[in-house]
Amino acid sequence: MTKKDISVTEFTCERDGLVIQGKKYRNTDRVNQPAVILCHGFLADQTSLDYEAMQYAIWGFAAFTFDFCGGGLHTISDGDTRDMSVLSEVEDLKAVFAYVKEQEYVRQDDITLAGHSQGGLVAAMCAAQLKEQVTRLILFYPAFCIPDDARKGRMQKASFDPKQVPEEFSCGRMKLGAVYAVTAMQLDPWKEITPYAGPVLILHGDSDKVVSPAYARRAVFEYNRGHKEHAQLCMLSGAGHGFYGREQRAAAMEICRNFLHGRRCVLTFRTRRLSQEMVPDGLAYRCLRYPLEGDAVGPNFRGILDGGEERQDWNILQLLHRGFRFRADGIDSEGKSATVGVDISSNDLGKLPAHLTTDSSALAPLESAKCYAALEYHPEGFIIRIFAQV
Repeated sequence: MTKKDISVTEFTCERDGLVIQGKKYRNTDRVNQPAVILCHGFLADQTSLDYEAMQYAIWGFAAFTFDFCGGGLHTISDGDTRDMSVLSEVEDLKAVFAYVKEQEYVRQDDITLAGHSQGGLVAAMCAAQLKEQVTRLILFYPAFCIPDDARKGRMQKASFDPKQVPEEFSCGRMKLGAVYAVTAMQLDPWKEITPYAGPVLILHGDSDKVVSPAYARRAVFEYNRGHKEHAQLCMLSGAGHGFYGREQRAAAMEICRNFLHGRRCVLTFRTRRLSQEMVPDGLAYRCLRYPLEGDAVGPNFRGILDGGEERQDWNILQLLHRGFRFRADGIDSEGKSATVGVDISSNDLGKLPAHLTTDSSALAPLESAKCYAALEYHPEGFIIRIFAQV
């Protein structure tokens, strides 16, 4: 499916007499579609989610974006920014969720919430209230720091006396009301989000200066403490608050695609290219080989690469084929010496099937599992995440 197959239309719904404006992305020829509802961040609006929504729609999901009431400088939904709070945005999202469930082409038993920054906190709180109605939860750099920031009197570009919050204060060019800070100060985010027991994916940048990565790590700990291991964290190398540029966004979306297919990250390899070798073959074809080194970590394995190679086959215009082959030696979760072999090879660069071999009984289920790789660029090479449905 491509962008030309996707219809983008507007929709409206209401919350407490306020009109919420949104857009839906879907293939109108398909019925019984799973759905994803996307939530924008503080000061932003739904246009910031166009790329992501289109990707979900291309993958076969009905995607819905909307503007929170009073949620940003350029939002088109009703509402005043001085009346907006995390709690009002939770109510906005619940209204959109009810609208989505009413659509005849949406599978009511397969609705995902996805949120960015403050929208991530809102999506997590809403999922905790709707519980099993939400099939899964995707959180991009969720702003679980908002209650702590409010109690310190520092919220992004705003500052105030937390003991005497003014009726109105400025955050850059945006006017906020006391309700925003006061309600945030009263929140315990961990109690608010952990009633949700479905699958959770958190994506966070390790260079985020707005929301410390420590909040993402705490969230995964809190989710998994109360339930089975249903929350997972993928930390993107070099990313800040927001994933910018084609490579960061593509890496994040490939992680999301694996998550939506029910796969978990079972191994992560941080590789470094050591050198480059080009092997010409004819006038219009060439092969590049890159020796690799690095390390590996996963729930059941820790080790280092013991030799590896990336191979790229090109013609004059484009990359035709990419493959990785390497092995890692280390220790498995049973404390035994273990070796893992990885072979990744594909002509379809949107999907990278991976085949794993091992001499470890703890890792043996991965040999028969369907595995896929997601690539993330960093200055010295790649982070290669292996996802499996186990």
